[in-house]
Amino acid sequence: MGKFVIEGNRKLGGNIEPQGAKNEALQVISATLLSPEEITISNIPDISDVNNLIKLVSNLGVEVTKNSPGSYTFKAGRVDPSFLDSHSSERGPEIETVKHKRQSGFQWIEGPAQALSR
Repeated sequence: MGKFVIEGNRKLGGNIEPQGAKNEALQVISATLLSPEEITISNIPDISDVNNLIKLVSNLGVEVTKNSPGSYTFKAGRVDPSFLDSHSSERGPEIETVKHKRQSGFQWIEGPAQALSR
């Protein structure tokens, strides 16, 4: 996936169709933290890294609804980025899995979480 450069105070909108690849799904799911609007994502692969990230964003305060296999709606109305600062043993196995065993998956959530902390 290329990069998007967003400048100015303009409302964003549009559609991105994920290819069903793990890394792309991790990026798109993490980006849902940045909008309080409902975001529906389809074609999400049913694999452990992606499922753990979905659990993690849910624990951060994102409302997650599974619409059908591979389709979820996310609404990040009240996100608590301090969740990531807590000890993983207090927060459950999904943060342990994402943060320590799969560092590459955890990296996708750090940027949006830091943006919300400001």
